[in-house]
Amino acid sequence: AEVEQREKQRWRQGPATAGPKTVAAPADRPAVAEKSVAVLAFKNLSGDPAREFFSDGLSEAVTDVLGRVPGLKVVGSASAFSFKGKAVSIPEIARQLGVTHLVEGSVLQEGQTVRITAKLIQADGFQVWVSDKLERELKNIFALHDEVAGLIAKTLSLKLGTSSAASTAAVNPQAFELYIQARQAWGLRTTEGFAQAERLLTRALDLEPNFARAHAALADVWITSAGAAASVGHFRLRGSVTLQKSRAAARRAIDLDSNRAEAHAALGNIAWTDWQIAEAIPALRTAVTLNSNYASAHQFLGRVLATDGQMEQALAALRRAHELEPLAHKIADNLSIVLFSAGRYTEALALADRALALQPSSIWAWSIRGWALAELGQADAAVAAVKRVVGETPATWKANAAYALARAGARSDAQAMLDRIEPADRSANAAAALLVLGQNDECWRALEEGSRNIFAADAVLFWPGFDSIRGEARFQKMLAILGLTEAHARAQAWRAAHPPEKPTSK
Repeated sequence: AEVEQREKQRWRQGPATAGPKTVAAPADRPAVAEKSVAVLAFKNLSGDPAREFFSDGLSEAVTDVLGRVPGLKVVGSASAFSFKGKAVSIPEIARQLGVTHLVEGSVLQEGQTVRITAKLIQADGFQVWVSDKLERELKNIFALHDEVAGLIAKTLSLKLGTSSAASTAAVNPQAFELYIQARQAWGLRTTEGFAQAERLLTRALDLEPNFARAHAALADVWITSAGAAASVGHFRLRGSVTLQKSRAAARRAIDLDSNRAEAHAALGNIAWTDWQIAEAIPALRTAVTLNSNYASAHQFLGRVLATDGQMEQALAALRRAHELEPLAHKIADNLSIVLFSAGRYTEALALADRALALQPSSIWAWSIRGWALAELGQADAAVAAVKRVVGETPATWKANAAYALARAGARSDAQAMLDRIEPADRSANAAAALLVLGQNDECWRALEEGSRNIFAADAVLFWPGFDSIRGEARFQKMLAILGLTEAHARAQAWRAAHPPEKPTSK
């Protein structure tokens, strides 16, 4: 009770005192929508760290309900939770997240009773609304989540002038907590994170076999972990076990809850990885329609549209994803990759730096930094950036480094890097580097293998490294085999109308 009283007193005194800004502001600050909100991680006042995921789950439930309110921009939990335990003022948090309102709350558990309080705060720190203290028995934790989320959603809807959305379906509360932990682990996009997420989701589905969101999350884990390892997406692996089980999990989620944006987004991402672009785009558009605030759906859609040569729409989708999750490093990575393909090198560099501020170990961000600097004529800086990835063992990273080195004019270093890649492991990036070095025959051998990975399609369609062979019959034949002929035509039309940025120095 004493802890709860101190917390209420702090709320009466207004916003938190400004402390060290431990989360950097975005390089391109997110747009502030007129009706926009972020739900910060509810504070666990129970004194038991094991109950942390109950408070996190409540925050996630509120975010989920609000995300489906028409006309309301809701920043994702990955970004909102970044401020957990950090001394950052309310106005600064709102500025970094690009929102007009924030939701704060606290949870106090004593025995079988839980007390929850929530409040709505304007970006300037003015407290708009404080809920009555909700006290309930812990007979069904998720039902309590659902009740509180619905109450806050209704209140926010009235305050912000939007209509209320349907509440989340009840599931086993422990399964829901495992799901929250798994989504956080998946968001790390690391080998360890993928493995942890799979374990947690497997446990969640043991407890709740019909948990649609857990099935969709498991599909995401399987396909993104395989994609990170470059083990799917080749013609010879169509119908692979990974693709089959991922697609089955996504479809199971849709069968259980056809209104789940996560399930349709997972199915779209899987279809894209399997080169089924015509199937991927409508699935992802369905996901965006169901929940316009689901950042991953916009992220996946942006990558698919770039693969289809629809660069303007791809950039719009990825920018929207970045607005919804401004502190998610992987979304910053994805936007910077597509900006690079679009020839917007200065913007790509800024987003790569943004991703590195969020995740200093992001090898993709270091790679993009090297590519962009090379295209901007800053050869020394490009080489310095590449040195951050040359020690990595996967062939993909060596190919990334080789392309940046070749475009920066460091030919001997680029060749040395290519020599460290087994011929069978050379990607389209390696092929582009070989072409820059004048090794056309080697380039074609690498393309025959590397271009068949869907993640190489952006490079094949847009990168200047391939410009010298775009008109060749052999290149056109490859496009036809890959099903990219029309996408390539769209890409070249876009490039003609939007020429790549010129180097800033020689």
